[in-house]
Amino acid sequence: MCMVKTKYGQIRGLDRDSMRLFCGVPYAQPPVGELRFRAPREPLPWKGVLDCTKHKPAAMQHVCPEDISGLSEPYITDFFFDGVPECSEDSLYLTIAAPKDDGPHPVYIWHHGGGLNAGFAYEHEFNPRAFVENGVVVVSVTQRLNVFGFLALPQLAEEGESGNWGLMDELLALKWVKENIAFFGGDPERITVGGQSGGTTKAICLAIAAREKPQRLILESGVKWRTRFPSQEEAWARGKAYLRDLGLPEDITAQELRALPAARLMDPSSPHYSGAMVRSSLLPFDGVQEAFDAGELDGISVLAGLNLGEASAPDGMDETALLTFWSECIGAENAADVRRRLSHLDPGDAARYMAVMGLCRDSGVNQSRNLALVRLFAMEAHRRSAAPVYVYLFSRTPPGIDADKGTERDPDVLWAWHAGELWYAFASLDDGMPPCRPWQPEDFALAQAMNGYFSNFITTGDPNSGPYAPDIAWPCGAGGAYLRLDASIAAFAAGEYADAALLDYTRREFRIGIHKE
Repeated sequence: MCMVKTKYGQIRGLDRDSMRLFCGVPYAQPPVGELRFRAPREPLPWKGVLDCTKHKPAAMQHVCPEDISGLSEPYITDFFFDGVPECSEDSLYLTIAAPKDDGPHPVYIWHHGGGLNAGFAYEHEFNPRAFVENGVVVVSVTQRLNVFGFLALPQLAEEGESGNWGLMDELLALKWVKENIAFFGGDPERITVGGQSGGTTKAICLAIAAREKPQRLILESGVKWRTRFPSQEEAWARGKAYLRDLGLPEDITAQELRALPAARLMDPSSPHYSGAMVRSSLLPFDGVQEAFDAGELDGISVLAGLNLGEASAPDGMDETALLTFWSECIGAENAADVRRRLSHLDPGDAARYMAVMGLCRDSGVNQSRNLALVRLFAMEAHRRSAAPVYVYLFSRTPPGIDADKGTERDPDVLWAWHAGELWYAFASLDDGMPPCRPWQPEDFALAQAMNGYFSNFITTGDPNSGPYAPDIAWPCGAGGAYLRLDASIAAFAAGEYADAALLDYTRREFRIGIHKE
């Protein structure tokens, strides 16, 4: 056991090998009863010692021990093989992992994925041990999700606004960390905020909304460049439609909404169920690109990338359709050059591969998950404020077993699937963890390297400098360079195949760089 005194009182945590671990540290009062659908309030001080040796429930969501139908493969077997925790509205807690010495150590504030609807902060793949062994304090945040985190209605409006309850949770968690992390050996002046998928949305919106910006951002699965923030009126219309889906009157009072059982407010089958950040005084922009153009991310160093299996490509591509599509994007001569270089792939796989590189439409997951888009973000960020941005493409296909062949877990179909990099980013993979993966020596080596790069970036702002000495230097993305993370790591000064035409196409399709010098 170990003890730490915070601003609110003393807490007891676990002494685990190389780290101190504190579970269920309250950063806000439980948002229940009269506090449901309201901005979070600071926790009340306590007397005595608060036990923080066990995790608290996950945020209220449709994925729960009684019903995991919202999950699919490979996530069930890779991440949730021993089930999921109980869910509760009383979930505004932090998990803090820290080295045993006094520091001061850099701090990494982590936000889990699952859209803005599901997930929890202490999933197996988020094991912070490797980061802690590299001298990083890791803080994993649980905030309100889905309807509890983002329902917007006029009757819930305070000072004319409603929604963004989950973002307000994040802001209060950041404030708590700044005020208390020194007690854990953390440096409040060296904070990196990060996340994956939905956690990337949380991280980038937190950076936009925070008055005191984090020094660094880690964005896994794209940069959310095309994420749009609906207006209060649009959000209210969606909230009213959700009430109708629940069979509740549109004019139900705030008091009545706060008195309903939590389960009565949950209907994941509704098309109006999912959460979304809302335009407000916290996010006074149409979307992430407009916030970027307004300078909200200026001066923040960024490490961002995506996985080879993430972007989507048109189905049913034959050779003629493939070359026609590519020719429309980058011209016939460039399309022919790309096809020659990818002659080992059938048309469908070639289309999918190049969709990841940037030959895709501005729709669906491609709005945030294509490499050319992330590279252009890096180039624009450096042009604006000279802040370094480091770009990666994770292309390692995790090893499978023979029984995976021909199933939805088939590695030949999944490639480097969405979220599959997390075992490597946290270096949390191990023999038998998860049980379904027969990890190879190159997987352990890649995990050590990827976590080392990330730890360096969190420590110094440069993935090449810090506790880890890399064999391959990670180039700054100012000129479009990126690092390919695979069994063999490689740095690319420029992209692959008709690169200039590819970037020009992506710039036009995604409307990047409209502000010229």
